[in-house]
Amino acid sequence: MNDQQSAWVKLYHPSGAQVTIPLPAPKELLDEIYASVSEAIQTGFSVDAPGLGDGETRVAVTGWVRGETADGAPCVYLYGASHLQYRVATVWEEDIEKLPFGDEALVEKPIPGSAPKREFAIKHGVFHEYKGTIILVKVGETEEGSPRYRFVRWVGYEPGNRQVEERKKPDSGPSQLNPSRPYAPETLRAKIGNLVKKYTGEIAEGKRGGVTDATRKVLAASLSKCFESEEERHAAIEYLGWPGGSTKNMDAAWVYALLTWLGNGDPGAVTFQWMPCQTVMEEAKKLAEVAFG
Repeated sequence: MNDQQSAWVKLYHPSGAQVTIPLPAPKELLDEIYASVSEAIQTGFSVDAPGLGDGETRVAVTGWVRGETADGAPCVYLYGASHLQYRVATVWEEDIEKLPFGDEALVEKPIPGSAPKREFAIKHGVFHEYKGTIILVKVGETEEGSPRYRFVRWVGYEPGNRQVEERKKPDSGPSQLNPSRPYAPETLRAKIGNLVKKYTGEIAEGKRGGVTDATRKVLAASLSKCFESEEERHAAIEYLGWPGGSTKNMDAAWVYALLTWLGNGDPGAVTFQWMPCQTVMEEAKKLAEVAFG
């Protein structure tokens, strides 16, 4: 039969399984293939990948870049295999929290415009390696007829994503910025003021992007772990220099400055799961005594 074989054709079994069949093929072979597929289905094999819903597909991810929409909203571009230059998915603002590095992505400087090629992102230091698997669902087609997909969820990651995991661990000692911590309240106020000036300049120069309400919520949740009440927290932050002490409409430079304080020099270390280290707690306690006492 191999000497006479001239082509292959992909057809579907009634179960939905796709079968590759040689042509020409005698009826006996076709019956055998049909019976084999039917027996496999009855045995328990499935035509759908486990854990996937209708229209869903798995995609391997090897890294990400923080982006920004034309309206200024944050987004994250996900990249696949290392030889692929273009993104495999875009995660919009409402889904960023589903990413294991979502909180870190929110405080990263965004790349304006469309998603950059992997090579460009690596060259400019904005590509973050992080390996795992995501689920996408088909939501339609482009004008050219190509499928359009939407990010659904992150389902797993590979060992070795140490950089991001370690950034989320609270620092147990004094800040690497100054070993003389814990600071006295007046010293902390001066330090925060200097950080605000620094970040204001970086934002003006385009070296750092703005912040979203999601980032402000991360800051508010983190500050709440350091103070006994909302009134105490507001009084402490107002003492540091921000009018009213609320994070609701706080300037981006102030958000970065306070996250830097809480993260012991690393604003990206502060997440919803973050817990304050002893040094920060001691500084917050002294700050509350002076501001709210």
